[in-house]
Amino acid sequence: MLCLVLAAAIVAGCGGSDDDVIRFGSPDEGIPTAPEVEGAQLPDVTVTSLDGQTMSLRDLAGTPMVVNMWFSSCVPCKKELPDFAEVDAETGDAVRFVGLNLQDTPQRAEQFARDAGVGYEILLDPEQQSALELDVAVFPSTLFVDASGRIVDLHQGALTADELREQIAESLAVAV
Repeated sequence: MLCLVLAAAIVAGCGGSDDDVIRFGSPDEGIPTAPEVEGAQLPDVTVTSLDGQTMSLRDLAGTPMVVNMWFSSCVPCKKELPDFAEVDAETGDAVRFVGLNLQDTPQRAEQFARDAGVGYEILLDPEQQSALELDVAVFPSTLFVDASGRIVDLHQGALTADELREQIAESLAVAV
């Protein structure tokens, strides 16, 4: 179902003029655009690495994380990825960055991330189970997750490097 919503929104021009978000649906259509996920655990959904290994998203806990939900046809996603790569390089092992691709083939996701300078982990969720479990319908969306796997904050829309640094400091108490 989300695939159909994604496809319709892309064909329709991504639903709006805001350059920093893509919204799929609207509240009157019953699709939440500002879900309350703070305090929830990462969903127990299966994701796949670029080399084909499967794992549960929830099993990634252990280090504070930034989980960025994106796909290659999302213009705001493309806009923010170089900033995420920059901040990832600055944080080293203090914060685990994960790019969670919701739509693309492994080859397309890898090429798109590489073109943006991304060196952090890219995982695939082509069935969008993570977005469905969390009721996320705005992209890009970024989860800030503590070491126990608890979602501390959700940011919807593109982030600049400075905004990302600030959010990491506030949400994860990690100085960047």
